[in-house]
Amino acid sequence: SSVHDIARNESTGEIFVTDPIGTGTNGKILHYDSDLNLLGEIPSPHTRPGPIAFIESINIEDVVLEDVLAVGQTNDNLILRLIGLDGTVKTSYPMELPDTVLLGGLTYLPTTQEYALQDLESHEIQVLDSTGRFQRSCKPTDLFGELPPMGAGLAYDPILDTFQASFVDGLIREIPEQLLRDGIR
Repeated sequence: SSVHDIARNESTGEIFVTDPIGTGTNGKILHYDSDLNLLGEIPSPHTRPGPIAFIESINIEDVVLEDVLAVGQTNDNLILRLIGLDGTVKTSYPMELPDTVLLGGLTYLPTTQEYALQDLESHEIQVLDSTGRFQRSCKPTDLFGELPPMGAGLAYDPILDTFQASFVDGLIREIPEQLLRDGIR
């Protein structure tokens, strides 16, 4: 077992964890309640599930999907699948990303209906629209210049309009969403 990414339903506190190793030949998605009691497994749409985000509501080409998980894969298969909490695939589409991307954490921005994900190869945050098309990217910096490379965790706080990202030095840092809107490198 190995945790790749986690997602949280902000309304209920439920947690969803991708385990790309799992048991046998398939990874799995674990579903926990807000007290971290295991509720069960959700069938994974990928053999090696990786980045995951909970989406309360998304409108894709005039189709509204509610309470779905966006799930990517850990290898070079850049297909994002939206699944119901029973594992049923609702839709899927390719993510428009650089060829050398190594996917880290994934999060969803509900106000703009965009995805943000970490590219652990370039150490950038890539922003995609609701159908997986590339919009912009940025390489987080601080007042003193370059930051250490990012780890595999990324979350969005809609109240503060900021991201929290993990870094290989073990720290979690806040990244203003404005940095991503402007596409600053």
